[in-house]
Amino acid sequence: MDPTRFWQYKIVQFFHDPPGKPFASWPGTGGHKKVALDLFKRFTKVSLKGYAPYPDWAASGADRPMVTPPRGKGISPLKIAWHKNPIITHPLSRGYIMDLRRRDAKGELKADAELKEDVFEDQTLELEELGKSFADWKTEQDLEDGFFRLWRRYRDELVFRKSPEPPFKGDTLWAEMPSDTRCPDHSIWDHLRVTTALAFLTKKTPKPDVPWNPWLFRFSIGPVQRFIQESRTSRDLWLSSFLLSDLVWHAMLPLVKLYGPDCIVYPDLRGNPRVDVWLCESHRDALPDFLQNPNTYAAMLPGTFVAVLPYGGKGHL
Repeated sequence: MDPTRFWQYKIVQFFHDPPGKPFASWPGTGGHKKVALDLFKRFTKVSLKGYAPYPDWAASGADRPMVTPPRGKGISPLKIAWHKNPIITHPLSRGYIMDLRRRDAKGELKADAELKEDVFEDQTLELEELGKSFADWKTEQDLEDGFFRLWRRYRDELVFRKSPEPPFKGDTLWAEMPSDTRCPDHSIWDHLRVTTALAFLTKKTPKPDVPWNPWLFRFSIGPVQRFIQESRTSRDLWLSSFLLSDLVWHAMLPLVKLYGPDCIVYPDLRGNPRVDVWLCESHRDALPDFLQNPNTYAAMLPGTFVAVLPYGGKGHL
């Protein structure tokens, strides 16, 4: 796969699910697909008729590997309609229930159509703003810059678009996203990150040694204890930790440039101050307005990282 097509696939997979899916695409309606295609067109100015579903399927399997909904005669599909039953329970005390419908007598839930319209408008306005800098769908550099803007800015723009003092205040609708209804340990943003990381997956059932088969890559610097124990002052401790953190970042950097920042599964690089410093140097337009001059002198990365990469080979990424 050539780099231009690879970055095209990553942007396409970013739009396979709209961020507002938990709010305005009720289970079983399929309406989110139409919204996703519309959002894609507004950002890229290119019409898309369809996309390869394989990265989405693989990401869904990775997101919820232990979930097996019961099936059989007389068993209805497992569904949760948040807009009809907005109830929050504490994970450690299921007896405590917070019913959001009764919190404010005046704050009644909006009708389905009105809520969908508001959520769609939020997503659209921010995408059109980010898409103004998107020049050419067939140029590798424009595609790469466009993906970095989506990855780093889109979520923050949705949260802080109405806030006079970002990043300290924001829209709670987008700041506190509900978790996945089938495996409630991640949000739609986590699912999108894994899906775009697997954008190179172009076949349904790849064999172990084919170029597009996904592999997990682990890198570690260690043992760090022996290195740090040589420190004699607080300054030594800080400098040794900072040095190790920066060494790990420079080990990540070739992968980030080639496959995108989302390929790093652990740690999550989005919003990391060290990564923002690099973005300021390499993809300045990808930073939110309130982070135009980021800097950090702290150790912001652990001594190990895990990445999901294609098997690769001659003539492939």
